[in-house]
Amino acid sequence: MYPRIKTSPETVQKYAEDLSIYPPIEINQRNELIDGWHRWTAHKKLNMPEIEVTVTETKNDAEIILLAIARNAKHGLCLSQGDKQKEARRIYHITPVKERDSKKKELAELLSVREKIFNSWSPTLGGFRQNWRKLYNPHPQHWKKHLYSPGKRQ
Repeated sequence: MYPRIKTSPETVQKYAEDLSIYPPIEINQRNELIDGWHRWTAHKKLNMPEIEVTVTETKNDAEIILLAIARNAKHGLCLSQGDKQKEARRIYHITPVKERDSKKKELAELLSVREKIFNSWSPTLGGFRQNWRKLYNPHPQHWKKHLYSPGKRQ
C-alpha cells in the first residue's frame, strides 16, 4: 500500500542516527503501513527488536492511501513526481467510476500538484489496468510480527 517507489538510503541513515526523535510509525488494524517506511527501515538496519507504532482504524484501501499521502505531505521525505503519479493512478482506479471526475481536483490538492499537471496524467490513469495491490504492496502482510511487540504503545 505504501506510496513510495524507492527507499532513500540517505534518509534511512539519517533516521538511524537518532531514532528517538522521530514519531512512531503508523499502521492500520490489518498491520498495513500508513506512515513511516524510512523509520521502519532504519529500525531494521539497526536490528532493533521493537518499534513504536500508532494504530489507525481504516475502512478501505483508498483511505489507507489517502492517509499515507497526507502524512507524507506533512513531514519526512516528500514523494517524487513518479510516486505522486503512481498514487494518482492507484486512487483513481479504486474510486467508483461515477466519482472519478470529482475526485481529480481533490487528488491534485492532496498530491500538491497543479491541476494542469494532474490532468496531463489523466490519459494514463484510464489505461492503468494491472493489479495494483500486487504491484504496489511489496511489504509483508504480517507487520505485527516484524514491527512491534505486545505491550508497546499502540
